[in-house]
Amino acid sequence: MALGSRTEQPSTDTEPCSVIQLKLEGSTILEAWNGNPTTRAMEQLANSHERGADPSRSSFRALPVYHGTDALRRSSTQDTEVAVRHGLLYGSVTENQVAPCRRQLPVLWTGFSPLRYFFWAAFKSEVLHPVPSTTIGNKLKMPWKCGDHEHVGVLVFRFQPALPSAPGEASYIIPPGREQDWTYLSRIPEGVTPDALWRLFAPIHHNVQPTWPETLHCQEYGVQRLMLSPYIKQFWRTGWFDAGITTLRASHQATYSISFTQTIQEAPPADKDTKTKQHRTSTW
Repeated sequence: MALGSRTEQPSTDTEPCSVIQLKLEGSTILEAWNGNPTTRAMEQLANSHERGADPSRSSFRALPVYHGTDALRRSSTQDTEVAVRHGLLYGSVTENQVAPCRRQLPVLWTGFSPLRYFFWAAFKSEVLHPVPSTTIGNKLKMPWKCGDHEHVGVLVFRFQPALPSAPGEASYIIPPGREQDWTYLSRIPEGVTPDALWRLFAPIHHNVQPTWPETLHCQEYGVQRLMLSPYIKQFWRTGWFDAGITTLRASHQATYSISFTQTIQEAPPADKDTKTKQHRTSTW
């Protein structure tokens, strides 16, 4: 059981800050997450989709999506402050299981599980642990400047976009069970345009559209899914590209700064007679 959690809004000399501060406390991250009414409710909503459904189904259309990062908080410029408060995120070129790592294909990733993206912001390429290392723990308690005040922790952004895609934008859902095949194709070093890159995956998508879609939906799989399974139940995620990123940004609902402090409950002191009995029993 979490020992407590607080939601605080710092005051400013100008406009009120729209960043929502959540301070989680517990013996593990999962305990603290489930003990906070805000994060618990967000995760429960993510798990409310019908069993076996994908993002094209109606049960997904009311669900928000999330993105997590610790990068923006490291800059205190006015532009960064605006980006943090209004969810003005950009695509990036990073190693992943789905999109080829090419500068022509900057992608912004979201998922339906907020805890999954809190983990991404906190651990990134490190091994996920229920109790973070000292380095990760310090990151989750580190203050950062936001205008004339401070927040603590890493950033999680909440969006409410049209799913599976906005009108006029293309969408594709990687068939469940073909994720590893897709990853294999994404490692092929060919193609220099989004059109050419998309053609690499024709053995799976059969040319359902001419170029890389604005939204690409897929499930976590393999080691990554095994690592996340003890913590989350919602494994669908989305890669946003080109106009899709603009659509996502326009649907920004909230920005959270989430910190975690580990609390350790001390065992009550044992009764003196009990200690004596235990000692006697052990020596017998």
